[in-house]
Amino acid sequence: MNLPALLKSGYKKHEHKLLKVVTDVAEDYMCNTAKEVAETFNRDECGVSVDGTWQRRGHISLNGCVAVLSIDTRKVLDLEVMSSYCPTCRKLQKMHKNAEYVALKADHIWQCNYECSSAKMESIGAHRIFSRSVKSRQLKYTTYYGGGDSKGFLSVQNIYGINSVLKLE
Repeated sequence: MNLPALLKSGYKKHEHKLLKVVTDVAEDYMCNTAKEVAETFNRDECGVSVDGTWQRRGHISLNGCVAVLSIDTRKVLDLEVMSSYCPTCRKLQKMHKNAEYVALKADHIWQCNYECSSAKMESIGAHRIFSRSVKSRQLKYTTYYGGGDSKGFLSVQNIYGINSVLKLE
């Protein structure tokens, strides 16, 4: 088609715009789901299913996410994406003595939001989601539906007060 190639900086700019649009759409969807639960069932508490997934099997993954789904509507109420790896940071660590380090650091977008082992991702992600549930969704997740191996429950069972979250398997 004889079109000029897109520069890396232009590609990154469009990539960030697209990510913002997708993030905003997902956030609107999850807020609408929370409103639907509150209005349909006329309450500010609900039961949720919590589960985590990782990029790799086992406990060696650098990326993962935790999702909270409404038991009533079977829709996603909240999602926490976690990463302990940032390609830009890695690059900066390798060239920290070069002049390029300063130039890259100025426009760096931080991608890490988690620094523990992947074994703790589900519990930390669940805690983050439950912590913001009242403020961002106007809901308390008072019933936790999870598997017997669910580590996330221990991190949230007292989040709204002592034994405020009940676990059902």
